[in-house]
Amino acid sequence: MEIHLVGIKDFLFKADDGTEIDGVKLFFLEEMENVKGNYGFQPGEKFMRRNVFDTTGISVKELANYINSMVFIVFNSKGRIVDLKLPQAKKA
Repeated sequence: MEIHLVGIKDFLFKADDGTEIDGVKLFFLEEMENVKGNYGFQPGEKFMRRNVFDTTGISVKELANYINSMVFIVFNSKGRIVDLKLPQAKKA
């Protein structure tokens, strides 16, 4: 799924039950079906677990360079992000 990345937040904290939450939250705009024009996008956010994020080979610092760019995310059958791809040409 191609998304317009508008922000990221790096997470590392302990939940109330002591579980460690470690990962990256992606904030994005996704195109709405059958809507044309400037308002054809809806905001979204998805959490990506650190162990999955690390398999992409992309650092948080590098991903920050792609804010306001289109990136590609892949979901599993449970709706969790399992991969993230950056555009071929690096942003200056």
